[in-house]
Order: sequence, then structure tokens, then C-alpha cells
Amino acid sequence: MVTVAADGSGEGSVSEANGGRADSKDGIEKGISSGRGLPLGSDSAGGISLKGSRQLSATQPIRGDRRGGEGLASGGRVERKRSEWKKVKNKNVQGTRADRRADTRGLEPPDGVAFEDVAIQPVSTNLHPSQLIPEDLRRPDVPDTFKKKPVALLVGYVGTGYCGNTTNPVLPRGFTVDDELEDAAFKAGGILLSNYRSRALSRLKWSRSSRTDKGVSSLATVVSLRMEVNPAAWDEDIEGGSIAASLNKHLPSEVRVFGVYSVPKGFQARRVCTQRTYDYLLPARVLGLGPPGDKANNAVAWPGTEAAAGRTDEEILAAFRAALRVFEGSHPFHNYTRRSYYSPAHKSNRMEVSFEGGKKKRTWKPKSQKDDDDDDASDGSTMEEELEVNEEEEEAKERESFFLGKDDKAEAENSMGKQSEKKEEDERVGYSGPDYIGTRRDAYYWLMGRDDDDLIGIKHSRKVSYFIAGDVETTSVASVDDGEMRTESFVRVTVCGDSFMLYQIRKMIATAVAVALGHIPQSFLPVTLSRHARAATPLAPASTLYLRRAQFMTFRVSNDVKAEPSSPPRLERLEPSAHVQSNIDAFQRAVLVPAMAPAFQSDEWAVFTANLFKLRIGANMDAVEAMTSAHGTHVVMQAEQRMQRAEDQAREAERVQRADEQEAARASKENASSEIVNDDEITDRDDNAAHVNGLEGGASNAPGSS
Repeated sequence: MVTVAADGSGEGSVSEANGGRADSKDGIEKGISSGRGLPLGSDSAGGISLKGSRQLSATQPIRGDRRGGEGLASGGRVERKRSEWKKVKNKNVQGTRADRRADTRGLEPPDGVAFEDVAIQPVSTNLHPSQLIPEDLRRPDVPDTFKKKPVALLVGYVGTGYCGNTTNPVLPRGFTVDDELEDAAFKAGGILLSNYRSRALSRLKWSRSSRTDKGVSSLATVVSLRMEVNPAAWDEDIEGGSIAASLNKHLPSEVRVFGVYSVPKGFQARRVCTQRTYDYLLPARVLGLGPPGDKANNAVAWPGTEAAAGRTDEEILAAFRAALRVFEGSHPFHNYTRRSYYSPAHKSNRMEVSFEGGKKKRTWKPKSQKDDDDDDASDGSTMEEELEVNEEEEEAKERESFFLGKDDKAEAENSMGKQSEKKEEDERVGYSGPDYIGTRRDAYYWLMGRDDDDLIGIKHSRKVSYFIAGDVETTSVASVDDGEMRTESFVRVTVCGDSFMLYQIRKMIATAVAVALGHIPQSFLPVTLSRHARAATPLAPASTLYLRRAQFMTFRVSNDVKAEPSSPPRLERLEPSAHVQSNIDAFQRAVLVPAMAPAFQSDEWAVFTANLFKLRIGANMDAVEAMTSAHGTHVVMQAEQRMQRAEDQAREAERVQRADEQEAARASKENASSEIVNDDEITDRDDNAAHVNGLEGGASNAPGSS
């Protein structure tokens, strides 16, 4: 069998058959388990036949490549006039999103076969066999009215059974929400075979409004892509209900498409999403709170420290809410994520430090110029794509559960940056970084200078609009043991912000819980939001976190008619109607809430509260106090600097105002002098005129004058 691969081997490369998915999720195989691309072979008549695809004769005209190809040339061969890649001076575009077609550029299909009917096998490091395109796969027949259009899918899903929503070629097919959506779009005829299963879905211009961690659910994720659809569907329903129905036929019940919207060509869901709102359902017993009305808390054992055991329900909730409010505003949240992922020196770029002329020089070395043994992105993925692929990969390797476990110390040490694997008795031995206060070994320290190996940049900063916790609520859930309905109490935590980093929400909530239970002093929270501070923070379970709402900016209106000559009807902004919102609410009641019910009874909450006692902050209170003191000094210094800048600005403004006044006075004086000169000149002219008139009058009265 002959297939076309995307690794540069081109036409005629041979791929070996590979058994499909051996470790499919929940033991149920999803999709076709074969692992080969589309086979191409000759029939007895000498023509070209595609198994499972349409057959084309040598003289039958076929449609050329939509991306620059020509039609059929003489002899039945598809002649493709692909322009050479534009070389930008002093700019290396290899491995960027701008080079999406690099893996297919130069490839030509066999005689009589359209390029869109050829499977381009995905290429990636450690690719799972089930991610390969099955050999007998073909795109379903679709009407000629289908056109490629930019669309946005409004999606909801239960994340309990998925490893996040972002595609990951390392995992078996169907383990991410992106896999389910792409497979459904292909089965509905919305994706060409040549664009199917591309690296990071780049050939579809796939973009998500948010990436969710493993186990996190959503009611409002928006996915933008280029999809083959019938534009007339929006004439009847501007929210694309019929297109959504065609996708839902091929989706599991845990994933739903609520609407398919027409969007401008430049629409990217991640970039135009302005706010995201998440809900987190925290079991009340985690905070030591009983059901409403149980003031004595007789039914719940206290999960916190002995020092905080005497707190009332009101005091516990007040401490919890106060801790959440500390996170509101714009701050660097580097201690509430895996900060190396967002570091300026992460994979795509690396800063090199050299000394020239006795001075320290920092230079950035692009990814394309890195040493071969340092280039982890050999498949050409960008930094953003690496984050998407590796977030779940790293969590799977380092954390076998959603809570802090026995590998917590190793994870904290890994998050501190480059350190020696073998710890010295004196942690400062062999350390060449800036001076610090606290303990680096246990990840609680305050940097006194710049650490080039652990830089905090703009990507660590986020803005949290509000962070609130409601009162204790109750819900009825079926018992996992006997199936009987039981009442579970929980506190609904809602957070809204521009965007959030990996683990950020769960770490903030877990830290607030630790404050309410007496593990972490509340005065220490502002310290963790300083660029100089490095602090290990706990991580809460993900099973009850879900995206509730996403807000988008208004669509840009293009004045260029040639850009979109036949744009279908669309909304001014992506916002679901009351009808679509009712479908979202129904999905929440019928699917999401029942799927989350077992999480309330899970043992992960008991393990989470037990692991809070293992936080090393209790054994490093001296370091915490030293960091708090250093932070206080830093805050005073910043206030003095702000005051000094304000005074300097006031003095500068006063100087400018005084100079303006002096300039105005000088101009006024010059104007006054000019007016006096002008008056003198007018007086002189009048006197001269009178003198001349007098002389003329005297001459006329002289004797002998006629």
C-alpha cells in the first residue's frame, strides 16, 4: 500500500500498518482502530481508484487545490503550481504558525486524485498509533453547496473523562475534547481529508477561547476554525442550529455543540475572548462547614489546624472570602501556576548570558538557532502549541491525581527552576544566583536580585475582576454505594478574569482553603503576589470546576468588499440567544450536574485536606516571617518611589506651568510694546499729514495765487 505522509517523504512513501487503539478510554474503542493513511492503488482498467472515495478517470476534470492549485493538465495528472515560500529578510519562519503548509508543500497526489482526497498522516514525537488516519477512511459525500467558511462553535462538555480539551497526539484518540469535535466535524463532512488530523489542528486554523485542565468541564467554550458548511443554513437560523445538530449526531452525550456562528475571517477565539467566568463547587465539609442550620457542626469533623478549631461557620467563610479577595486585581500569579511554562526563556526562546569587556550581556537566542540537543520542538510547533500539548503530558507524568501527593516536594523543586538533583547539606553551596531570604530547598524564599534562570515576565500577570464565595447550598445526589439520594452541601466559588494560567484557579482556591483552615497566614498572601517571592502553593481537585461564561468583543466590520464578498448573516458579537441559553441550562441540569455528583462523595477531598498538613510552610515559619518582613520593606520602598515620582511629576508640572506663565507674560509684554510702537507711528503719521496739509494750505493763500 502507498500513502502520502507529511514528514517530507512525499508521494510513494510506504507506511506500515499499526494496530489501533489498545488502551481506549473506559475500555470502549472510539473511531476506527486501524492506523494507516488512505491507500492508493490501480484498478484493472488502468485508472486510479481510491478505496472508500470517489473514482476519477484520466480524462475527467477534477477540482484543483483550493489553496493555489490548478485544474487538470494534459494526461490526467494534477499539475499544481505551488508558489515558493516567501523568504522574509532576517526572519526565520520555520516552525511557526505562518508555516502551516510546510509539511505538505511540494507534495503532489497520484494521477487523477484531488489533493483534498489524500490523507496527510500526522507527524509528531511519540505519536500514539491511534492518531494515525485509518487506511479505509474517506470523507462523506456532501452537497456542492458546501463552502469553506470561518465558524465558531459554542461547546459544552463534561471534562471528567477527558485529559483536557486540547488535542494531544501523545494520548490515544478520543482522550481530549478536541479529538471528539474534529472527528464529529469530519464525519459531518465539514473537514477535508487533506486537512484532517493536522499537527495542532493548524490547517483548520483551530483556536479555543480557553484551555481547560484534565477533569475540568465547560458550558461556554468557543472553538473557531475553517469548516465546510452550507452558508444557506444561517439564512434560516443565524446561530446555525442545523449545523450544530449535524455535529451532535456524531458526538457523545458528554459533549454538545449549542450553536455554530458565522464569524469574520480574522476571528480567533482565544484572542477576541475578553472575559472568562468559572464556577467551582467546593464541598462544605472541606471547610469544616455542615449543612445549613447545623450551627454546632456535629455532622462534620474539623479538617483544619488545632489553632483554628474554634472558628464559627461565619468566621470560616469570612476568612475564606477575605483570602479570595486578595487575588482580585492585576498581579503576577507566578506562584499559582507552573511558572516555567510562561517564562521568557521557555523552549521557544532562551536567554544567554555572556561577559564582554567586563560587562554582563544578555542576548535572546531564537528557537531556530538553539543547539540540536536543546531543541525540544523538532516537529516545528510554536511555544503556544507546546504548551497545549505538554500541559496534560506533564501533569500525567508528575501528578497521578489532582491533589498534592507524595511527589509534592519534587514538583515544588521542579517549579523553582534549574537546581541540582542532589541536594547539598548547605543549600547555598554551588549556588551562583542572586542573594535571597528564606529557604530555596523548601520553595519559600525572597529574591534580593534578578535571577536569569527564573524570570517573571508579563505572561505571568493576570487580572481577576472578582472572586466571590456564596453561602452553603445543598443538592441531591445519588449515592455511589447504594444509589439512594443523599443531600450534599457545597459552597459555590465564582471567579471572573481576562484569562487564567495552568492550575491558577485551583491553586488560588486551595490556598484560600488553607488560609480558612489555619495552615497559611492570610498576611502571607500579598507576599506571594510579589515578583520577588517564590512560594509553593497547594492544588485543589479539578472535578467540580467548570467554565460558565465567556464574553467576546464586537466583530470587526471589514470595509473591503473583496475580502468577504458573500458573507452569510452573522451577529454583531458572539453571544448566545435565550433559546441557546436554555439549551445550555438544560445540558447543565441533565448532564453536567449528574456527572459531577460522584465527585462530591470522592475520597480526593479527604486526601486534599490531609495533604494540607504536609505543606512545608508550617516548618518554615521563620522563612515566611522573613519574607513577609522583606515584602513590607519592599511595599514601603515602592510607596516612597511612587511618592517621589509623584513629587517629581508635580515639580515638573509646576516648572512647565511656570515656564508657560513666563512665556505668556513675555508674549504679553512684547504685544504691549508692539502696540505702543504702533501708536507712536500712527501719531507721527498724523502729525506729518497735518504738517503737509498746513503747508499746502498756506501756499494756496499766498499773494499771486489764483
